[in-house]
Amino acid sequence: MQTYFINGHTSKGFYHLANQFWNDYDLWVVTGGSMYNRGEVLSAAADTLIEVEDIDIFVHPNDGKTIDGILLKGKNILLLSDNDPLLPLSRYRGLVSNVFDLNDCLKDSYHVEEVPQIRHLIDEVNVQQRLAYQCFAKGKSIHEKKEEIYLSGMDFNEADKAAEEIISHLFSSLESKDANPQTRELFFGAASAFGPINYINDITEGLSKRIIIKGRSGSGKSTLMRKIVAEAEKHQLSVDYFSCALDPDSLDMVVIPALSFAIIDGTAPHVIDPDRDSDTVVDMFERCIDERVEEDNMEVLNKIDQEYKAVMKTGTKHLNRVHELEQLIHNILTITFNEEKLDSLKDTLIDKLKNN
Repeated sequence: MQTYFINGHTSKGFYHLANQFWNDYDLWVVTGGSMYNRGEVLSAAADTLIEVEDIDIFVHPNDGKTIDGILLKGKNILLLSDNDPLLPLSRYRGLVSNVFDLNDCLKDSYHVEEVPQIRHLIDEVNVQQRLAYQCFAKGKSIHEKKEEIYLSGMDFNEADKAAEEIISHLFSSLESKDANPQTRELFFGAASAFGPINYINDITEGLSKRIIIKGRSGSGKSTLMRKIVAEAEKHQLSVDYFSCALDPDSLDMVVIPALSFAIIDGTAPHVIDPDRDSDTVVDMFERCIDERVEEDNMEVLNKIDQEYKAVMKTGTKHLNRVHELEQLIHNILTITFNEEKLDSLKDTLIDKLKNN
């Protein structure tokens, strides 16, 4: 079992990667209640399924803990929580083959007095999310100014050589290929209510080789990774590539399971340093960028760093408020549930998943 994100709070707004599963997986949805109620149901399912199925866990970017989805690879089932703003049940209704509605578990004494309060809280959640995304978009714009400075001192030929060396080392003696190669796009981390979080070490724990890429912004880390993805696909190998949680157009990690290999952007906000005997570091700044660029622009770069950190911190505060609001919604809804009915729904879901 591995833990990933397929949703993110990014500079592009809320960004999801669920579309890649529509063609090959049956979509099952848990709806009703709060995101945490639904997460508890999915967690109960995961605790049982992990003993008998090959599963991947998707967690929600708000806290990096609440389960957002379960991928049952052997059964080709994707179980998703009906979380806003993806809302798979309403947006992709024609794709949904099974629905489990927590609203069927409400107490008989449930009243509608709570509805206006819940709607007000949901409206504030939407406002706070939009403010967070505005901050992250501004943060990306600030970050691009930094990239432009370093790009002015970039030796692109040397960057190409670095990529060629890694590709040659990985693929020159490769003889086998995957019978059914698949390429997946995932996130290893997220901008959360508590700041940046990631599962890099967990995802790469069982791999025998990691190349950790160091370097400043604009030093060619993402471009290098795209070349490795293309080469792996050319050799008909399965690839998991991990997009940047701030800028989904950029890559931060690539995993090639058949080679037991990962290449990782080990720079902030997900600093990874070599702590295994087999880890290798490639520093793209030392290799590809004229150091005088940094020396000549140190004052400007420091100012950019301060602006970036300030705006990202503000964005995180907005996400923290979203988390608080979701907890309030959860507290209101939780007291409306009949626990026996809820336990029965969990059992029904688990039985159907196991026997499908």
